[in-house]
Amino acid sequence: MAFGNLIAGAFFLILGLVIQTGKASFLIAGYNTMSAGEKAEINIQAMSKFIGWVMLSLPAVILLLASIPMFFDFHSTFMIYLSWGLFMAIIAVGVIYMNTGSRFKFKE
Repeated sequence: MAFGNLIAGAFFLILGLVIQTGKASFLIAGYNTMSAGEKAEINIQAMSKFIGWVMLSLPAVILLLASIPMFFDFHSTFMIYLSWGLFMAIIAVGVIYMNTGSRFKFKE
């Protein structure tokens, strides 16, 4: 397994854990640029927990797909494309889920 995959996996793992606790909500894109009134409408605990789970799924993809060629005889280029595709799909689905349906706004 490449050393870069370990570094990227560790980075996303730590970042996911920190965001999931709610102590790094300033790292959430869009939330840090909202006004105080807009921030008051957002359930930041629920949003942080969701983004934390998305961030924790990314190192799973990175580390799992990076380690498969060690045990099976797959062509490494295929695994790189597959891991990047899954990586981007997780991010896209997470962003679409977050931005549709007002899921993280407080109910009135």
